[in-house]
Amino acid sequence: PGLFLSYLDTFKRIFRNQVQFMSKKMERTHGTLKKLRDAGFHVAELKSRLKDRSMELADAQAESAGMLQDISDIVKQAERMKATLMTAKNRLAEQSQMLQQEREGLQKDLDYATPFISEAFEAAKSIPPEEVKSLAGNKNPPF
Repeated sequence: PGLFLSYLDTFKRIFRNQVQFMSKKMERTHGTLKKLRDAGFHVAELKSRLKDRSMELADAQAESAGMLQDISDIVKQAERMKATLMTAKNRLAEQSQMLQQEREGLQKDLDYATPFISEAFEAAKSIPPEEVKSLAGNKNPPF
């Protein structure tokens, strides 16, 4: 009987140790399962947020593509306008050059004619007023 009681004592002690060991292991397992469950919920939430962000990104990409197209259209229009303005500028430069040449020719003619005009004015001043009146009275002047 003493040996049997000693055997039961040893069995009880081993059994308690095993129960404690298993309890700790169960607690850790339950803690791990809880963390995995929480992580699963967190992953599901992150997936939902990722889906929302992906939709926002797609919308932003579509909007930026539209804006890029608008900018491209504006740039093309500006290039066409620039080409038109360059053509007009070149045409105006040619006209300006022709007008400058014509002006220089007219200035030469004026410089050449100025002494003759001055001489004619001086000659007209030398005509006495009586002769001017008599010429003005003629219906058909001699010149």
